[in-house]
Amino acid sequence: MDRGDQRMYGTCSFSQPLGSQVQAHRQMQMMVKLGIYGPEVKMLEDNAADYLSRKPLIRQEHAAIMYA
Repeated sequence: MDRGDQRMYGTCSFSQPLGSQVQAHRQMQMMVKLGIYGPEVKMLEDNAADYLSRKPLIRQEHAAIMYA
């Protein structure tokens, strides 16, 4: 897995998102810029945010999403 897929840059896109991914990409950029994220998000030296978007959910996280 390419680490570039997991990073969110403040001003530039690291890939060409398609369809509804464009809106989600912009929303994630805004959340990172505003500093609205949890402790699992790691800020890297190049001001990129590694938010582990490709990491599988654990059962507790999946249950919280399904039954919230």
